[in-house]
Amino acid sequence: MALPSPAHDLLADPWALLAAGLDAGERVFAWARRGRLRVGVGVGDAPAGDVARVICRTFDPGAPARPDSPWQGWPARGDWTPARVAVGVVGPAADAPVTPLAGRALEPEAAFCARIADAEAACAAGALAKVVAARALRLAAPPGHRFDPLATLHALAARHPDAATFLVGGAGRWFVGATPEILVRLRAGAVETHALAGTRPRPAEASAARAAEAELLASPKDRREHAAVVTAIQAALAPLCHGVVTAPTPRVRRLPDLLHLETPVRARLRPGVGLDALIDALHPTPALGGWPAASAQAWLRAHEPLDRGAYGAPIGFETPSGEGVVAVGIRSALLTPAAAWAFAGAGVVAGSSPGAEWQETAAKLGTATAALRVAPR
Repeated sequence: MALPSPAHDLLADPWALLAAGLDAGERVFAWARRGRLRVGVGVGDAPAGDVARVICRTFDPGAPARPDSPWQGWPARGDWTPARVAVGVVGPAADAPVTPLAGRALEPEAAFCARIADAEAACAAGALAKVVAARALRLAAPPGHRFDPLATLHALAARHPDAATFLVGGAGRWFVGATPEILVRLRAGAVETHALAGTRPRPAEASAARAAEAELLASPKDRREHAAVVTAIQAALAPLCHGVVTAPTPRVRRLPDLLHLETPVRARLRPGVGLDALIDALHPTPALGGWPAASAQAWLRAHEPLDRGAYGAPIGFETPSGEGVVAVGIRSALLTPAAAWAFAGAGVVAGSSPGAEWQETAAKLGTATAALRVAPR
């Protein structure tokens, strides 16, 4: 199916443009937040709208994909310019049926917990201040069905309106998620980011939720984990910005199913510095890698039996004026028609409990897995 030429009705309906791009096997990008949806389709030579460049990286560009990895061939620096761009509203999610899906952990619980124990020991010995361990869950589409990236994106955007909901990929493989974490936002020289680390499940009952918030704010382990991220962000921005302002204490960020500690950070960009310099300086924050960064990355390469691919990596867009917003690709999954891989991570510091980290990653995996939608082949 060939893509239609740009037309007013398509430009007014980003969902139609996205559906056409998916049907044609084109490279696609979608970004939804707070009711607004941006879509880019195809590869162009010049900006066609306010998405001048799609930014899509991998977590660790220096690490080759494992032979059995679903990320084989995924570009480490997959930035591109869309040929067609549409902007509109998210709208209500379609009534796509929710199909129960069977998932299999790629790393058994006992092995993951043993790895967490090793990481905690490294932190307790002072070799690391923090390291973030990730794991994945593989899910298979039911017989006669395929995973539907369009319906999955819509379900994520409807459930998580304050998150940055994204979809990027093409040729039968798409990375989709609803991330609460913004790596950096650049607008008129103003730089905004935040530390987001420290997690609790969010109970449905109001008094239990208030108790969970108080427990999170008072947790020494979570405050240590969070403080490492704040310190790293401040250090990364110092040479690129002036007037770095950090909130004095963290607040609780409420998501539909989770609670996080959050500390906003703002600054002004120095002359001659652009969006790419900010991305390179900030990624990976200790919220996804660890601290010190080089030591944590080396530990992950030696101990993590997982190819993260674009999980935890920068994803976003740049405008023609050089402004833009880039998120951290968490609460996410990689889709093919036949299978999906959902990813989650947990920050480990001295005193971390392996069992608690397994449960935390299970709660985080639920963001993506609960939104997965399938359609008949």
